[in-house]
Amino acid sequence: MLQNNTTASNMRWKARDFITLAIFNIAMIIILSIAITVSSVFSESIGGGLGALLTGPVYIIMANKINKKGVLFFSSTILGLFFIAMGMLQYLPVYIFFGILSEWAMRGKDSYRNTFRNAIGYSVYYLGFCFSGVFPLMFFKEQYIATLEAYYSPEAMTNMIRLYETPSIVLFMCVLSVIGAFLGCYFGERLFKKHIQKARLV
Repeated sequence: MLQNNTTASNMRWKARDFITLAIFNIAMIIILSIAITVSSVFSESIGGGLGALLTGPVYIIMANKINKKGVLFFSSTILGLFFIAMGMLQYLPVYIFFGILSEWAMRGKDSYRNTFRNAIGYSVYYLGFCFSGVFPLMFFKEQYIATLEAYYSPEAMTNMIRLYETPSIVLFMCVLSVIGAFLGCYFGERLFKKHIQKARLV
């Protein structure tokens, strides 16, 4: 009984966990924003894959430091709130939905300290990024286009709509994001074990 109470207590989120979550998510959003900007020079379709690759190591460190249910759900919700601040209100339900799917993929004990499970969960998280522009076009097309018009030039808006309305491109984005997530988590795990864990920072 005492052991069960101790386990439940260890799984409760504390103030330092939320602070860690906030700091690492800010870093991940900054890196993702840079990845999106860089990818736009070549093709917007590679933004998710590049973002997953570059933010994967940051995510792995955060996941190992917190190691509690809700890391991906809260992270996905934070990303949705970030896009709300950018005027993309339609993105939030998508990120919440994929945040729930991510947590389902991470169910089980100490899954946030398992490299393979982290890679799966983070892949689902980034699929939310890929579909964030698809679902609004399917269910809130007029409102979504009106929002895009306020932030993008006609040419950029046309390209974005074409991107999310072409199944083959969406599939390419998803595959690239999953590959990026797995590679990012792999490199993140190596970095974590070689430097963070040895220094006993977690």
